[in-house]
Amino acid sequence: MSVSTKIPRFGDSLSSYLGGSLRISFRLRFFLSAFCCGQASREDRAVQVLVDGAPVRIELWDTAGQEDFDRLRSLCYPDTDVFLACFSVVQPSSFQNITEKWLPEIRTHNPQAPVLLVGTQADLRDDVNVLIQLDQGGREGPVPQPQAQGLAEKIRACCYLECSALTQKNLKEVFDSAILSAIEHKARLEKKLNAKGVRTLSRCRWKKFFCFV
Repeated sequence: MSVSTKIPRFGDSLSSYLGGSLRISFRLRFFLSAFCCGQASREDRAVQVLVDGAPVRIELWDTAGQEDFDRLRSLCYPDTDVFLACFSVVQPSSFQNITEKWLPEIRTHNPQAPVLLVGTQADLRDDVNVLIQLDQGGREGPVPQPQAQGLAEKIRACCYLECSALTQKNLKEVFDSAILSAIEHKARLEKKLNAKGVRTLSRCRWKKFFCFV
């Protein structure tokens, strides 16, 4: 029997320099690859993979980042086992919003679940056309990696990873790290419950595995 998992992601709704939605691109690129060897289903929103020989079904939930959806978006936060905090490395404003909006929002509803900080659109970091657009628009340059790493340490994120939906670089590493963090988090919770003499939560009671809003 497979374990059903759920991944909402949080971060700004950003338009990709290459056209289309960054959030949609990230979702489709990962599920088209289906973790390289998994089985995709439900319109590329779910994939089944093996973790230590055990099947795990992962559902990716891509919620709206606009203020109009704040109330609905918060419904997916409770009982989540890990959050993916995503920003575009070529959109400094999305990086700032991690601490100004998104982290406070999720911590209000789920203060304990681990967080992974993820920089997206890494393929555009050294793209000449993008750098020219940023310069001509009077905007800041790409978010420096040391700055992003520093934020990850400040917010006590499990790690900082950069990935590209276009090239699929590090996409698998992002979800591998998320799975490991979620499993470790669940193990810590079960250990605390056992210490209190409470029956260990069964795997079938996992409501949500990830938060990818």
